[in-house]
Amino acid sequence: MHRSCAITLVIFTCATLFCPGASSQNCGGTSVGFLPINDLGQGFYRGVQGGLYPEGMNRIPDEHLLAGISLAHQIGPVDLSGNPDPVSGKLVLLSIGMSNSWQEFSVFKDMVESYPDRSSSLVVVNGAQPGNDINTILDPESGYWPNVIDSLGAAGVTSSQVQAIWFKQAEAFSGISGNDTSFHGYTGELREKFRDAMNMIRTQFPNARVCYLASRIYGGYASIQLSPEPFAYFTGWAVKQLIEDQIHGSPTLRYQGDDPVAPWLAWGTYLWADGMIPRGDGLIWECSDFQRDGTHPSESGEIKVASGLLDFFSTDETAVPWFLEGTATSVAANEEMPRNFEVAVYPNPFNPEARIRFELASAGHVRLVVLDVTGQTVREIMNADLPGGTHEGVFHAGELGSGVYFYQLHAGGRVVNGKMVLVR
Repeated sequence: MHRSCAITLVIFTCATLFCPGASSQNCGGTSVGFLPINDLGQGFYRGVQGGLYPEGMNRIPDEHLLAGISLAHQIGPVDLSGNPDPVSGKLVLLSIGMSNSWQEFSVFKDMVESYPDRSSSLVVVNGAQPGNDINTILDPESGYWPNVIDSLGAAGVTSSQVQAIWFKQAEAFSGISGNDTSFHGYTGELREKFRDAMNMIRTQFPNARVCYLASRIYGGYASIQLSPEPFAYFTGWAVKQLIEDQIHGSPTLRYQGDDPVAPWLAWGTYLWADGMIPRGDGLIWECSDFQRDGTHPSESGEIKVASGLLDFFSTDETAVPWFLEGTATSVAANEEMPRNFEVAVYPNPFNPEARIRFELASAGHVRLVVLDVTGQTVREIMNADLPGGTHEGVFHAGELGSGVYFYQLHAGGRVVNGKMVLVR
């Protein structure tokens, strides 16, 4: 099998998501005559050999695969600061991408939440955002990354708990923004932008071990200049070249050692097919799989991508160890977890202080801290030996800004985490 690798209210307008009724798709564009990269195999397109991986192969090289499997077995439940916590910890699968990615991953997230075999420690967070192409997310002033952090906080997790990424990006307005639109020029520039994004991911999420990349879906029905053909097709080549750079040892994509600068990379899903021409595995893209702009997927297109993602994560050797229940170190949702203390926070939301009350069944050492959405400690409320009984710590926000914060209570060899919301 090949491998395709404060709470913010966001209002999506026609300028960010693009209105489905703004234009009519080109349903006559049923083929552009290109061979999918996986069908090309050891053949060549404009001097570059096909195959999803080096030497015209669709199978990941053994050494890179073994490295990915090893990293997969290091992924498991961690606490808000990223420390191993097999009892109450979480592991986060996060998406990074633009509007198409947001649509597709939203459906995938719903599928995962009703999937009976998923790990009970797994939290799926959709970090993709409409209107945020690769150029936008590389702009540190764009607001993309703060919105991702807000999404994590809203899900009750931190950036330190993100360990797996699904990445699907593209460049909007391809061909009219002054960039090199030749095959070699375009894919080369896009590959470098993808590389920069991998470096940013590792900086933003220091425990992100693996990243699965995807390509654009077919762009032949497009009636707007948002990565239409041939740029949708070219995007897959940029992903292929990026992964091969890491396999060949590029220092800018180093994922091993004491100071990795990128996660381990592989295909998650290669999504491009030549319209109505069946790919080797039968994949086609019908006009009905798209909204009226011919670019954004319709419900059937979303389901097609999301179903492929679920199949990938539930079967791939580098995903199964942490995606499925009983393979990562976790506690099943229906198991009763013994507790020797209970916690309550009031008021919540709060401003400017919250009281954290807990009940100890017996005497012991207690440490109570407050963390921000990145998993960094912002206050140590308590660190002392206490008798059994009811106790209370006070979190005074001081100059901290509005947003989601977490308490973390250590006592009796256990850890309890909870969410608080500061509203200024």
